Amino acid sequence: MFRRYFHIILLGLGLLWMAPEAEAQFVRYGVLSINTHGSPVPPALLGFIKREGELLVAKNRALGINVPANFYFKIDFLPSFEAYRRFAKVAHQNDVGPETLGFTVSTVATQKNGDQRKPAQFPVDIVCYWKADEPWEIVPTLLHEMNHAVHAADFGMMPTWLQEGMSEWFANRKYVLGVDKKIARMNQYQRYMKVVEGMKVDTFINFITATSYGEWERLVGDVGMCYFLSETLVDFFIGNPTAQPYFRAALQKAKAGSDWQFERTLILARDIEKNWPRGISFLLTGWKNWYKKQAKPKVTNTLEPFLDANAKRFHEMVRDVRAKSTVTDADRYALVSQWLAFQRLANDDLTQKLGESYHRSENILIRSRQFALQQFARQDHDQRNPATLSMRKHLRETRPSTTDPLYKRTLPYASISWYLNLDPASGAHPRPAYLGSTRLPPPAFKWQGLDTWQANMIFTNLFRLHLSQPAKLPTPKLKVASTGPFASALRQSKMNAEAALKAVGGKLTRDPLSGRVLKLDLSSTAVDNDDLRHLALLFDPRELNLSDTDITDSCSNHIAGWASLRRVNLRRTRLSTGTVDHIRYFSPGLIIE
Repeated sequence: MFRRYFHIILLGLGLLWMAPEAEAQFVRYGVLSINTHGSPVPPALLGFIKREGELLVAKNRALGINVPANFYFKIDFLPSFEAYRRFAKVAHQNDVGPETLGFTVSTVATQKNGDQRKPAQFPVDIVCYWKADEPWEIVPTLLHEMNHAVHAADFGMMPTWLQEGMSEWFANRKYVLGVDKKIARMNQYQRYMKVVEGMKVDTFINFITATSYGEWERLVGDVGMCYFLSETLVDFFIGNPTAQPYFRAALQKAKAGSDWQFERTLILARDIEKNWPRGISFLLTGWKNWYKKQAKPKVTNTLEPFLDANAKRFHEMVRDVRAKSTVTDADRYALVSQWLAFQRLANDDLTQKLGESYHRSENILIRSRQFALQQFARQDHDQRNPATLSMRKHLRETRPSTTDPLYKRTLPYASISWYLNLDPASGAHPRPAYLGSTRLPPPAFKWQGLDTWQANMIFTNLFRLHLSQPAKLPTPKLKVASTGPFASALRQSKMNAEAALKAVGGKLTRDPLSGRVLKLDLSSTAVDNDDLRHLALLFDPRELNLSDTDITDSCSNHIAGWASLRRVNLRRTRLSTGTVDHIRYFSPGLIIE
């Protein structure tokens, strides 16, 4: 067959020619080589992309894809759509439209029948942009293109249903998405439910053996739906531990069996059909059940009883330490150990809630808290790691040891990121086996690598850099149209939330130890729907009382999907039964009065 080699630009689903690359200034940031074209990227966003890039590489390696050891992502990250469009035109001769959020450039060989082969290549060019007012919105697109770059470095062309399915899976994990996209995906699950429920074995086999999108269209009549179904099938294979070995083995056989996409597609499907335990029909049933479980919001309160108990114990210890005239090494060690126990649960709880939160204000709050913790972990590492390395060097020079020549056992070191699971790509310390009786770690539990010396340093950093610093949360942006009593009071008080609350007759109940808001009472106040918009970010209450207010159905987006809210009182409001059902659907576990 006639073959031709050319450069392609992957624009979502389209292919365009590549022009010579324009000169650019790239800066290495871990696994990223990024050119921001003179515009500063928010540190939280850059750090998130770096960690997700490292995680992407780790997950692909876990699937048996041999990502080169020196692999990195080469990204042109433009500061606006206008800058992105100009750059695409000048550097790549592409006229991109608003629907094209990013693209990847790579070399592909194509035969007359459309079959393709992609030689190993890296770095490939990734071009994307971000918006200053909504910097996180572009992240799924960028991660999608980054996954294509990983596959280009070793695997080449993926089997057809995996070509976009794997990239879409990585880009659309819930904690990556904004609220609108998470809600849209829930709607997609429901929209295609009947198709999945009614799918027969022969249709399923045709689906995973299709070598072109035209075959998909003839099969079910909707290529877009097939992309989504492919992604959910990838989620089943990767998210289900019992399925992973078969998926990994089939991928390896597909790569070894051919360089061409069509043949790889068939090899993968045949291997899955042949080797899946109890046959392909059992696989189809498993996927259908998995699909149904993912098709609705999930409860996120499983860690809360343990989190509450460990938070209480930690704040009791802080109170006691501050009251002492002399603080011993044992006091410091115990407090640091308990802080790690509390904060590990807090971070795992935040991660779980971020994935299932459909509430904009809460999403902002969770990401801000995660970033603040990551910043402290980095500050602590920048202080403790050099101190540990310096002490090890001193001991090697002054007291050489034959049993521990590098002094790594004598002077252990572990980062707070590792203890708290802040960087999944780097692994994490096992979470303590919290007791069912006290919900605290067992009395004999010890954090690996935490000795008295390290605990003393963490203790100092904890009080100096973290506990004594006010929480750095973004200031809510009030809309011009927000003219309700609470929003007006916020403006008048220069965004002093408690002063504004007092002005409208609201009340707060706080935990006496931690100061955290337990209950926000707005009952019988004149608040309107839009006044509820920023309550999560400003107060983060466990309970919310809106009884005897004039709120209506349009306020539902400011209540529904609020994952950390445990109870809400909606008595004698103007909310319809349908709206209450909507809130209940997106907030499983929420007690509604």
